[in-house]
Amino acid sequence: TNIEWMIMGLNSLLGWLGSNNAYRRLYRQVIINYHKGYHVEPPGPEKLSGINSRAGNKTRRAIIQYPPLGLFGKTAYPVIITYGQSDAYGNSKDYVLERFPYATVVEIPNCGHTPWKHNLKEFNRIISDFYSF
Repeated sequence: TNIEWMIMGLNSLLGWLGSNNAYRRLYRQVIINYHKGYHVEPPGPEKLSGINSRAGNKTRRAIIQYPPLGLFGKTAYPVIITYGQSDAYGNSKDYVLERFPYATVVEIPNCGHTPWKHNLKEFNRIISDFYSF
């Protein structure tokens, strides 16, 4: 919802300013959003306790400073890219698919961002088929 997005933005800002608890609230909401429409319990405090604003902010700065990755050419090994049918990642998906033009791309039905939690049977089938080449 719009309110959830505004709260996520506020928690992101507070995390950027150094609040571990704000980043934990942010990531809790992100995980809840990943699982909307699926029967997955939200993470408890113990699962979020390792989130640290200092580490997160250093990681973010390092990612921003790194140049964008280029095309990933033909490999001697197979590559698979999977996305859930209702995955939360829109435009970044296109970038990944452009980077890996030789990859096998599979959209997993009836799932969002975490297919091993939303449609485990189909996820296992796809991965098993891929690795049985």
